[in-house]
Amino acid sequence: YLLGNTEQAQEHYRQALVLAPEYGDAHCNLGVVLEEAGDLETARFHFQEALAQLRQEFIDSSAERLDQIDLLIDRMYNDKGDRNADFIEFQRDIHSMKGSAGTYGFDSVTLIAHRLEDFIEAAPDLSNGQLLDVQVYVDRIREILESGQNASKERLDDILVTLPTIGPAPTVTQ
Repeated sequence: YLLGNTEQAQEHYRQALVLAPEYGDAHCNLGVVLEEAGDLETARFHFQEALAQLRQEFIDSSAERLDQIDLLIDRMYNDKGDRNADFIEFQRDIHSMKGSAGTYGFDSVTLIAHRLEDFIEAAPDLSNGQLLDVQVYVDRIREILESGQNASKERLDDILVTLPTIGPAPTVTQ
């Protein structure tokens, strides 16, 4: 492609996709070549496939991250390991998930993770009872990601009113 042979590039990307249909980079690169060739409809299809692959990779990596968060909560709850280090790692993981979720269309996860950050900011020395409350947030995030779809407005409203809080509960739209 970089040498100007777009027909050969198209053929190579198509061959790559025969071997690995889920290869997002090949979809994206083929989309670029097709767009330049004027085949906008097919280019759009390949761009959408690339985005779908990135979204699935986010869901998969988030499942692994949530598993790690579960372990951290368990370690803090049972006083195993270095509680301060575990707490910092937990905060970092939640913050990363909050920042990434919206990029992949999971605005509800972003909002729940933000609420979780607010919760732990209000209780920086989480008691075991509060760690159980934290687990509720993590479980709701997991449910959304396992569904593969952003929560509907109605479902998100239902989730938000049931999340544990410290102090006055935020309004649903906050």
